Amino acid sequence: MKKGLKLSIRTNIFISVLSLTLAMIIVLWVLQGIFFSSLYKNVKENDIDRASNLIVDNVGNDNLPELIGQVSLEYDLCLKVVDCSDYSLSYSAECMGNDCLIHKLLDDKNLFIYWFNEASNNGGSFSEIVSNDKFDEYNSNEFDGRV
Repeated sequence: MKKGLKLSIRTNIFISVLSLTLAMIIVLWVLQGIFFSSLYKNVKENDIDRASNLIVDNVGNDNLPELIGQVSLEYDLCLKVVDCSDYSLSYSAECMGNDCLIHKLLDDKNLFIYWFNEASNNGGSFSEIVSNDKFDEYNSNEFDGRV
């Protein structure tokens, strides 16, 4: 009768620790994939709510442009404050450069009116996830840089 390969206690401990470490990494990776996106979404939605409440509370303030700039940097948000009576731009703060979808999408007046009506119908708040896929229809060969 043949006996199996006998490993030293040091090798057994190393293999056990390595296996446990790999199992923990796999579990953490799976949990991150499941929970991180919803956690990030909730944190960003709370930031947007706090930022919008702060701006609304200070609409009559003479220092509103500075406040919008500070809020934009503090919450890492691109902001556009629009006069809803004629949909004209009142204030703007951009912290993401050319990747800011708010500044690209809100140039489309019809889309802004759609979002405004949705927010009005939902008690003043409306959120929609928008990705860069919206811009796939553009021919990137006609533009310089990332489109």
